[in-house]
Amino acid sequence: MPVGYVESVKLAVCSCANYPAGYFNAYDAIGKSDADVVLHLGDYIYEYAVGEYGTTANTIDQGRNHSPEKEIWTLADYRQRYGQYRQDTLLQGAHQAKPFICVWDDHELANDSYKSGAQNHTEGDEGTFEDRRAAAFQAYHEWLPIRTGSDVANIYRNFKFGELISMNMMDTRHIARDEPITTDDLLAAGAGAPALIGDPSRRLIGDEQLSWLIQEWSNSTTTWEVLGQQVLMGRIFVPVELLVHLGTLIAKLEAGLDASAEQTAVMAAITELYTLRARLDGGDPTVTDEEKGRLSNVAPYNLDSWDGYFVEREQILNRAHLLGKNVISL
Repeated sequence: MPVGYVESVKLAVCSCANYPAGYFNAYDAIGKSDADVVLHLGDYIYEYAVGEYGTTANTIDQGRNHSPEKEIWTLADYRQRYGQYRQDTLLQGAHQAKPFICVWDDHELANDSYKSGAQNHTEGDEGTFEDRRAAAFQAYHEWLPIRTGSDVANIYRNFKFGELISMNMMDTRHIARDEPITTDDLLAAGAGAPALIGDPSRRLIGDEQLSWLIQEWSNSTTTWEVLGQQVLMGRIFVPVELLVHLGTLIAKLEAGLDASAEQTAVMAAITELYTLRARLDGGDPTVTDEEKGRLSNVAPYNLDSWDGYFVEREQILNRAHLLGKNVISL
């Protein structure tokens, strides 16, 4: 790593590379670019079986079906899946041309994973979650350019680019994440929703990783502090009535039912709320209190991201402010 004065650093940032969903042309562009380093923020592979997430009749015709064909959960499965991805010549070219700094997301293990389970894990039929997690972690370290010490679960670490950037690579999925709150949970809580979302015991990165991050910031004198992590840190709030419509739509789609009426309702709500917002921002005096209420009655949308772990996020942001840090969250 460079030391001392560094004028600039160019990062090629990538994630979410689902082999059967399309070609890896982005890796080709990265390999041919003038980027100094590739920052891969996770989902280097996907665990799904043939024909599942990210595939359509059109993509299947591309001849990029997953191997093995089943959902992967054993060490042999994960090794075979990484081997398939690394047969892609465009990905090979990127690795040959550029150094990679990597961290995992959820699909290196299973969709929407957390410290004790995952949405896409069936206990028993797919072994134990502990065994599956150990297999996924081992295969990741076998195939990716990474060194984390004896405890391969503790993937968070720091890279310094001279006096310009201190880059903290973080784990927001596997070490400490509590099971995510769902939109249904939030709506069902009613008046108790603020207490649910603001529960100070809920963790995304955990006390140990938080202490490590604060210590890194306290010791750092670089101009910029970069967080390399997997989920959106920004606050994203949407009107509750739109969340209700979206929840109904998603439930119908997941059940394989006709959701055309729900899709129409979602689009109608978006159009109405957008029009209301434009009228309010434009100073329209005819906007009623009831209409204002439709816009102000909001709830966090990205509960799988930092919005679902409110207190811990505010601790991080407050500490960055107190330390006077210039933070870039990727």
